Amino acid sequence: MTGVVPSQAPNFLDRFLENVLYLPSDLHKTLALIRELDHLCEAITTALQEDSAKYLRRAREFTSTSDAQVRAEGERLLASIREKQARLRALSDEKVEAAEGIVQLANQYMHMLDTDLEEFERELAAEGVTESHGETGSERTS
Repeated sequence: MTGVVPSQAPNFLDRFLENVLYLPSDLHKTLALIRELDHLCEAITTALQEDSAKYLRRAREFTSTSDAQVRAEGERLLASIREKQARLRALSDEKVEAAEGIVQLANQYMHMLDTDLEEFERELAAEGVTESHGETGSERTS
């Protein structure tokens, strides 16, 4: 009776499939979110670099002039730079949280699968099926 599947195997398989059924879609959604956040970060980074270069080109003018309009323009540009930096930090934090969520989700699934595998191995042992060949203890040959 080599290869006999224990009566508990279908239950284990059902639990296994149930546990991993939504994993790919959860990972896909989270990775899509990270990709979207990354695209936003790239766009903001480009705008930030442009604003920074513009400010640096005119920094002396912005800080040494007595013209209120020029000073106000410099302040607006600095405020825009600071706003973009804050937005980038927030988006980066969100990306890190999403990535940590993926790790947590994977660890959670791994723990569930390890637990199910240990239970399945106990069930196999209780039914006298060896781990390596699927044979019962009475059918092993030396």
